[in-house]
Amino acid sequence: MKKFEFRLETVLDITERQKKEAGELYAMHLNRQRQAESELKVLQEKEREIEAALIDLTHEPPFPLDKHALYTAYLPVLKKKQENKIIEIEERTKETEMARQILVKISRELKTLEKLKAKDYEEYMIEYFREEQKQLDDSAGVAYIRKTRSDSVESENGTTN
Repeated sequence: MKKFEFRLETVLDITERQKKEAGELYAMHLNRQRQAESELKVLQEKEREIEAALIDLTHEPPFPLDKHALYTAYLPVLKKKQENKIIEIEERTKETEMARQILVKISRELKTLEKLKAKDYEEYMIEYFREEQKQLDDSAGVAYIRKTRSDSVESENGTTN
């Protein structure tokens, strides 16, 4: 009997490569999203630090007007950076979700192909064992016929002597 050959093996190989690429793409998007979230946290921490510094400045005798003006001018810039970062995070989240959906879709296709391959292999093995059993039955049949012929020849030889 010929060797097992899955008729969709090339499709399976391509799908496995696609899954690997989709996984790498998903990981890249997820890293970008996490990086943007991390950058937002840094901006938020800077904002808290500046607000705390502004509060501290009000308690310092001679009121440092230059620092106050600098901090006050920087707060709206920081807020705008945070807004932009939030928009970037939303975009990154959408990209990550799209990449995840693609990965899930390809994973399902791959799982289906693997199940088909397993089913085909199981059918192949059933057919293989049927063929093997048929060959064993044929061999046993031939051996039985030979034995009965040799027994009948011996019995004929024994009765004629």
